[in-house]
Amino acid sequence: VAEICFQASEKTIWQIEITLIVIPARAGIRLVWFRLFFVS
Repeated sequence: VAEICFQASEKTIWQIEITLIVIPARAGIRLVWFRLFFVS
């Protein structure tokens, strides 16, 4: 039972980490494209 609980919490932490990485990454990529488009 403890193992299942640990896996569930680990999965939630993993999802939070992905959310915290992916959202700023997407915003950063858009900013880079925006700059490249207007500079060139």
